Amino acid sequence: MAHINIPMASKSINAYSLYRMYLRQVRTLPHLYLRQFFKIKARDDVQGLLYTTNDRQRRRRMVVVVKSISQIEKANKGRQKAFDRILDIAYGRKGKLRWELMEPFTLGSNSLLTQPTTPAVQEESRHPVYSPALKALLTSPHSRTTKALNSAHISQPPVLPARADPTSSEAHIFGTLSKRRETNIRWRYFRSECRKVNPPIEVHSESVISKSGIEPHCQPLERSMQQFGFGGQELFADIERLVGELHRPTSYTRRERQKASSSVQENVATRHPSRWLRRRYQSLLTRLPLLVQQSSENSKKSPSPGVFAVQRSNLALPAPYQRTVSYMPEAGTDTVAWLESTTTSHKVRPAKVPNNISERIST
Repeated sequence: MAHINIPMASKSINAYSLYRMYLRQVRTLPHLYLRQFFKIKARDDVQGLLYTTNDRQRRRRMVVVVKSISQIEKANKGRQKAFDRILDIAYGRKGKLRWELMEPFTLGSNSLLTQPTTPAVQEESRHPVYSPALKALLTSPHSRTTKALNSAHISQPPVLPARADPTSSEAHIFGTLSKRRETNIRWRYFRSECRKVNPPIEVHSESVISKSGIEPHCQPLERSMQQFGFGGQELFADIERLVGELHRPTSYTRRERQKASSSVQENVATRHPSRWLRRRYQSLLTRLPLLVQQSSENSKKSPSPGVFAVQRSNLALPAPYQRTVSYMPEAGTDTVAWLESTTTSHKVRPAKVPNNISERIST
């Protein structure tokens, strides 16, 4: 795409030509969900451009549309930073969708409302509500962009001055902290910590999680969580199917393929042929926390409405220093046979016994 001078573009370039340029770049995206998402986003961006009557706002919207087209073009050319950015926008790591996914957690419910601290202004003097799902997201390192929050800081934020405690010496000397000021400090701390959370795109029950990933069939969740985010669309499972297995087995020989049954060949998971694209989605899985509704001890068959845990997919891209068992390939028959042959061929030599007295003393 040729370089466009933005101040002149608002006068010379028609909005419909920008829309066609937008769709032309969207059609070349490698994943179906990305094409559907940015097709809707292109329509919304151009409609906002057409309905704007102020010239200054129209020029700003023109800049946003041109930058979006340039970003998708760079992603189609294989730029890693640009492709990661459009993945973050499409899956709610950045932009408007991020706040729409966080809204059910930050609003809370009427049953969890706290008591007002000031009777004159009841609604404005209530403390923020931390739902069980939000507490799990705040205290888990898998869903945080920074260090995980300490559970004790939820009830007692560290930014509160010592005067907030009426039994402290500062409160006895200078007086207790104003209830209005305490409420404002708690709300600022609540908003700042919620901005550091990567919202999940789906909520699953505990029985759905398996070692290899997410199974397509799940138990019924709580009614308030069934329609959360992309619930019911299996978007998370679609990403894991695109990534595939971390370590695929070696290709079979002709004799092994003849002996292998057709059922075994059908069970081999299909993945995207491009390794570069698989690595980009693996990096995305590190920023996609998996919110799991756990089952209580009394009712193990059905998930409990107030117990949540945050997990990370086993297919997510590990850290460079991380080398755990879950990221290591499973040993096949050839590897086991080679290991047995090496252990049986090499005999353990007995330790040498020192003869001299000085050697015995040093050892």
